[in-house]
Amino acid sequence: MSQNNVASNPVSRTQSEDYICNLVTFEPLLFNDNCQLLQNLRLILTITFCRTEVVVTLDDGSEVNIIFGIKTGNLIFTLKNGRMPLNNRKTFDNIRYRWRVIHRGISQSPEWNFTLLNGSEFLEGALQNKYLGIIELLEVGKYFELEAIFKINVNLNHIKVICTDSKSVNKIQKGTEIACFLRELKNQYRLDNYVSKVVVYI
Repeated sequence: MSQNNVASNPVSRTQSEDYICNLVTFEPLLFNDNCQLLQNLRLILTITFCRTEVVVTLDDGSEVNIIFGIKTGNLIFTLKNGRMPLNNRKTFDNIRYRWRVIHRGISQSPEWNFTLLNGSEFLEGALQNKYLGIIELLEVGKYFELEAIFKINVNLNHIKVICTDSKSVNKIQKGTEIACFLRELKNQYRLDNYVSKVVVYI
């Protein structure tokens, strides 16, 4: 069976999903090619990046609408009863939407780093049914869980302010608005914890 063939039914079930601001939505699916023995699992990912809008309350009580997106971030998997060595993982580029995706991390917590290729300002678009590699079960027949989070740093290195309806004309006022915006992303939306979180199990 082809590694990218997802015609069969996944063996994983979704336990929980949490998408903050709908910036990043994703679905990790696990497939078993060997009907006789559930030992090695294909990890397939569908992921979508969107710009989003938030209303930010400034220190003087006024409000400003800010549309923003993500420049870079990490999709981090934590495996219970599983491992994914480096040689089991795939790195790839999404030429259509100008992303680069590079794997790293230890075998029980593999990561994929999403960055921009030249000519892009923020991550957007979708990737459907992408093969990321093979997960090896440590104990066959035992409970397996995969927790996936998409994580960023809440700063302008990771976040792109696309536009605002601000009437500010000087740099100090604009800087104050951006500081309030970043503070609200941390305090209200808790984006410094994660942008999205999905847990699947077998």
